[in-house]
Amino acid sequence: VALRSIAPGQEIVWDYSTSMWEDYWVMACACGEACCRSRIGDFPTLPTWQQQYYLRRGVVQRFIRRRLQVASASFP
Repeated sequence: VALRSIAPGQEIVWDYSTSMWEDYWVMACACGEACCRSRIGDFPTLPTWQQQYYLRRGVVQRFIRRRLQVASASFP
């Protein structure tokens, strides 16, 4: 799944935070993109607005979406 069109020959980048939930694992990122957060971490470490952005676009792994549903069901 891509968030935008990808031109032939264009480099593809992946936000690993959309596919990780390892209880607050973090590592430095060296992708070099101008908008880089400088660190890769679990989905919960993303700012809320960015979590919502990825969730609305359907790019978050199913196991993360399930964990979020379970967590939200635990709170009234």
